[in-house]
Amino acid sequence: MSWQCTLSNAVMRLSKWYMHGKDFTAAKAAMIKMADKPAEKAPFPDGATVEKVQFSNVNCEWVYDASLTEEQKQQVILYFHGGGFFAGSPATHRDAAHRLSVSARMRTLLVDYSLTPEHVFPVALNQAVSVYQQLLSSGISANKIAFGGDSAGGNMTLAVMKQLQHQGIELPFAGFCISPWADLTHSGHSWQRNRYKEAMIPQALLKNAALVYASGEPLDNPLISPVFADLQDFPPLYVIAGGTEILVDDANRIEQQAQRCGVKVEKKIWAKAPHAFTTMASFLPEGREAINDIGSFLIATQSSASKTAE
Repeated sequence: MSWQCTLSNAVMRLSKWYMHGKDFTAAKAAMIKMADKPAEKAPFPDGATVEKVQFSNVNCEWVYDASLTEEQKQQVILYFHGGGFFAGSPATHRDAAHRLSVSARMRTLLVDYSLTPEHVFPVALNQAVSVYQQLLSSGISANKIAFGGDSAGGNMTLAVMKQLQHQGIELPFAGFCISPWADLTHSGHSWQRNRYKEAMIPQALLKNAALVYASGEPLDNPLISPVFADLQDFPPLYVIAGGTEILVDDANRIEQQAQRCGVKVEKKIWAKAPHAFTTMASFLPEGREAINDIGSFLIATQSSASKTAE
């Protein structure tokens, strides 16, 4: 573990303490103050092209490296940001999106889906489906699109695919989940096993966020908690998480479920990396290495998908 990771975990424990005991409304306000607002004022990453667009009336951002060729721009990472379904934005994820673009040689499309408590399940899910459908209608084929996301966005990566299956729409060529919050029932063993090791997430906050998002729907609904979904016929998946996260078993169970369903899946657990550590790649070596791994996975998988399509 790098010294940057050790330092980050220590700092985040202070933030976790600060968030402890706050109700949902206060926690959301604190998250926006600490992360969303500063990100909105930050300069764009060096070498990045950022374009605000709308797909199916949903605000999105293209983020990609200026060195991409026109052919490479036709390959897209459709990215769903994390934030417990109540926080986060394209601004908070621009740096990671740009790094993914560099690593995978693809454009990244960040989806600014609607957040809770104003918009609950299935609003964000339906918006993501609509964005994907418009991407397909624009002439970008499914074998040139990958899904990805961190935390709640890792949940959406799988849930959106499941919803697409229900609607008979072709799935993307790959998906990757970073520290996925994929079980809103919090039934994984790591929920208790790592409760004192977890550096970032207060358990009470995540419990409240789950109830707000589900808005009365059963928390074990596979579209809300995709660890319970049938992943049959899903594309290859890549899953990563930090070993001390309370959510690490969400990643483990996604791998197990994919294997049971005959889906090609790769997983890597980063010993003491914090939750959604790829979003901290500007100062965490582990984040940069993980993004490079994701890029390698996407390049290899897309090449295989293209050959199959031929």
